[in-house]
Amino acid sequence: MRDPWHSTPSSPTPTIVIPHQPHAFGHQVSFEHKKNDVLAVDAFRDFEAEIHSWKWKGGLSEPPHRLGAFADYLSERYMCQRLDPLRGSAVVTSIRKR
Repeated sequence: MRDPWHSTPSSPTPTIVIPHQPHAFGHQVSFEHKKNDVLAVDAFRDFEAEIHSWKWKGGLSEPPHRLGAFADYLSERYMCQRLDPLRGSAVVTSIRKR
């Protein structure tokens, strides 16, 4: 059986820097915060995958009005629909800023 702590992933995954959470030491972190952190990381990965796909399909050569429309779509889909409903934590806030 492989050791999951010392194995390397077969495909590269985006690096997400999770800031230090002061409430994690000496205090119980609620299940809701953990769940929100996971949902925020999932949304960030989906966001990056969508941008990568868009670039691969030639999105950077689109006219400016289409670039703006795509940016509005991303803001609506990821910020408004997926991140805004989540309660703030260090992870959620960090992802919102990125």
